Amino acid sequence: MKTADAEKWVERIRTGNLVELLREDPDFFAFVCRQCAVVYCEKCWTVGVPEFDDGFYDCTRGTCPKGHSQTLDD
Repeated sequence: MKTADAEKWVERIRTGNLVELLREDPDFFAFVCRQCAVVYCEKCWTVGVPEFDDGFYDCTRGTCPKGHSQTLDD
């Protein structure tokens, strides 16, 4: 990623609608609950234990304060 591209993303994150950005890259915006469309800080999520598949990291799931589960890191 070029510096100019990164700067555009930072500006979009700073001033934009994070739910719309979630549609573009759901992995990058894991802190937005996909079901209730609310942005939560890392302390608000109940983060599960990292999951492994055949000894390799697979993902980490979490639950938002409203009880919706999703993958936070993949």
